Amino acid sequence: MFEEFKNNDGRLIYTVTQISNEIKLVLEDSYPAVWIQGEISNFKLYNSGHMYFSVKDANAQIKAVMFQNVNVGLKFALHDGMKALVYGRVSSYPKSGDYQIIVNHMEQHGKGELYEAYEQLKKKLELEGLFDESVKKVIPDVVNRIGIVTSQDGAPLPDILKPLRLHLNCLLLLKYRVMLRHLAK
Repeated sequence: MFEEFKNNDGRLIYTVTQISNEIKLVLEDSYPAVWIQGEISNFKLYNSGHMYFSVKDANAQIKAVMFQNVNVGLKFALHDGMKALVYGRVSSYPKSGDYQIIVNHMEQHGKGELYEAYEQLKKKLELEGLFDESVKKVIPDVVNRIGIVTSQDGAPLPDILKPLRLHLNCLLLLKYRVMLRHLAK
């Protein structure tokens, strides 16, 4: 399909664009029409009328798009946590290296299990009083110090420090270093 480049030692070398386009063709040829059942998450409706969301289960997710000309026919409101059956074609977007399903039809199938688990946890925490307004502390208008508990080389640390230094350079930052370990499920 593409004019590949073979170097002196016989290796076949693709550009990023070439291999991305090859992957796109393989995906689209292999999955021209599929039904996928899962839970809707990360739902976003754009001004263009296009809907972007993910379809997920307990172990995986796939990005999805439903274009405006298709979603005008929906008989229900799409929202996070609903269980759905989507029909469409799998494609890739070479510019970002992502793959997705382009949805042509959708059926609602109630609430998703992941959303139900979230709701149950929320109710449990409410019963423990963790959302009780009477025990909440008021956030002061002026903050003069912030405590950060993280590992020495934690990836989020620069993301926390940069805006604080930029906007609140007179703020006292208290860093407490801890050893973090990831717990296996």
